[in-house]
Amino acid sequence: MNRPAWVGVVLCSCAVVGCATNVYRPTNLPLEYTAPEPEDLTALDFSRLVHRTVASDYVDCGDVLKVMVWSDVDSNPQPQLVRVNDDGTANVGLIGPVPVAGLRLPEIEQRIARAAVERDVYRRPHVTVQIEEERKNRITVAGAVKEPGVYELPRGESNLLRVLVEAGGLDTSAGPIIEIRRPSVSGRKNSIFLGPDREPYTAGLGGDTSVQQASLETTGDGPQTVQVNLVSLATEGRTHYELQDGDVVMVTKRDQQPIYVDGLVNSPGAYRTDPNKETRLTDAIALAGGLSSPLADTVWVVRRTDEDENSIVIKCSIRKARQDRIHNILLKPGDTITVKDTPITFVYDSFIKMFRIGSSVTLF
Repeated sequence: MNRPAWVGVVLCSCAVVGCATNVYRPTNLPLEYTAPEPEDLTALDFSRLVHRTVASDYVDCGDVLKVMVWSDVDSNPQPQLVRVNDDGTANVGLIGPVPVAGLRLPEIEQRIARAAVERDVYRRPHVTVQIEEERKNRITVAGAVKEPGVYELPRGESNLLRVLVEAGGLDTSAGPIIEIRRPSVSGRKNSIFLGPDREPYTAGLGGDTSVQQASLETTGDGPQTVQVNLVSLATEGRTHYELQDGDVVMVTKRDQQPIYVDGLVNSPGAYRTDPNKETRLTDAIALAGGLSSPLADTVWVVRRTDEDENSIVIKCSIRKARQDRIHNILLKPGDTITVKDTPITFVYDSFIKMFRIGSSVTLF
């Protein structure tokens, strides 16, 4: 940030301080005004997100099956490739349509054999069924990822981690919240699986699902949005997120505002901090090159509290901050830190300047 820009921010903050009534000390700062602890995404174990969302022999609409049906008199049975229709049936040669969606392979083999007998096609059929190709889900990934776009994933591998890997991983600006948006599709049951046993919660949250992990915003047959907290999910690893065709995965960005440091520091200015690590009062002063006056101690931190740009002032002591973590407050993006000039620092700095001027005068 150029000098006029951050100077303007600091001047506005000073004006706020002049009329502010909400002035606090670190020891009496209300909880709602404290900076949140940073959530380090780089240290998370995302392997907890790895799982196959459905059983490997589970069949669904759009899958391609390799089906072979023969009797004892057939000497050279030939397999046929059959796609599962949107209505859940598969047209198996002379046997005709057989409901297969939602079943596992052994169950499908039994159904085809039974249909062959009931329809007088075979008396004692032998049936084998294999999944030749799983249906592909087209999933859109947007937001703070390295390679946003539309990705095709096999339905059995359509999970959150897989799609994030396909998108190149999280960008450095990524925040911990991910939104899974599911559009309304006519004729399709619209559920987002949240429970440990893949139960769809279409009336809210339940079971072992943590509200820190996900929150369901809309329900029923309309569009749905689930918010996933990656930190809670990677830590607890209990909740499954089965992605479906047409889903949109939106990775939110962190607040990227800098902090502003001014007053009795060597390099006043705006500084961007690592969103994955905490930044405290002494860290901000170090970023600004340290104190320009050895006796400086009073610091005012101006912090916005809401969208209406209302602010509070936190009066801090550098001496106490160096001794006590409570006084070394955690900063948040957008904070303005001003090391104040006091009568003591003014007299000291004036004396030092006079001494330097006096010592530089050449005596004749």
